[in-house]
Amino acid sequence: MVVQSDMVDGNWNTPFVSIYYDAEHNHVIETRGVYSPIYVIPRWQTVSGSQYAFSPATVAALPDARLLQSMVYTLLEAGEKHTNPPMIAVQEAIRSDVSIYAGGITWVDAAYDERLGEVLRPLTQDKGGMPLGLDMARDTRAMLSDAFFLNKLSLPQRAPEMTAYEVGQRIQQYIRDALPLFEPMEMEYNGAICEETFALLLRSGAFGSPFDLPKPLQGANVQFRFESPLHEAVEREKGNRFLEAQSFISGAIQLDPTTAFVIDAKEALREVLEGIGVPALWTRSKEDVDAAVAAQEQQKQVAATAANLQQGAQAVKTLGEAGKTFGGIQ
Repeated sequence: MVVQSDMVDGNWNTPFVSIYYDAEHNHVIETRGVYSPIYVIPRWQTVSGSQYAFSPATVAALPDARLLQSMVYTLLEAGEKHTNPPMIAVQEAIRSDVSIYAGGITWVDAAYDERLGEVLRPLTQDKGGMPLGLDMARDTRAMLSDAFFLNKLSLPQRAPEMTAYEVGQRIQQYIRDALPLFEPMEMEYNGAICEETFALLLRSGAFGSPFDLPKPLQGANVQFRFESPLHEAVEREKGNRFLEAQSFISGAIQLDPTTAFVIDAKEALREVLEGIGVPALWTRSKEDVDAAVAAQEQQKQVAATAANLQQGAQAVKTLGEAGKTFGGIQ
């Protein structure tokens, strides 16, 4: 077991203590301090007072799963009876085994009077309930899919006739439906594994000496972000928010042109591009963008200076020509 150090007698310099215990012989094999819990157990939900978890999906789906098994068994039996129906035979008129397989021959007493009825005939059955049973089984499978959140693992499809507002509302509903599935897994399992791995690498010197780390990173709280359909939906929602904000700003500029300075368009565009999944290599860094903007401004200034010089030279030339003409007139 791995427990917190304050739960074990002794002075420990580590936050946790690892204990190997032989329960059969009531003997402690080893007790040593460790820096992390070591083990990450994937669990969904736990009952109060117990460390063992249970699956709400299984609890909800187990009765339907058993019902589906009974329904399918009944449908299989009914289908077999329809394909190979029970036979009714006249006992004294049959002279051989009843052969109901393909190409089989059943011998009948020649003296039997057919006016008394057929010697061998299938038992009449009503197969009208088969479609109803198939529909019930299909509905039960759909309920099982819902119970295990299988219908929550894909993003909602966007139809061509949908508006941006309708798509945004559907994505918001998808996020609300998928939260119970992804949040426990990310926080308690994926996040714990990443933190455990990062701490182990840091203590092992995989990132170099802790004293050589940049000062802004020393003692920083590292947080991990995960890629999942839920986070993809949340990030893609930024694109809809950007378009919505753009429409509002366009209307506000008509009333007050200074409202164009309210939003940081560059920062907003970066988050939107990252949210819709644009590769990082496709975008320039902030430093490169600032350098490009500065170069563009410098080119504009040079062009403006050249234009002013050209206009001044043209003006001097015009004045010179005017002076010559005026002198000739005098």
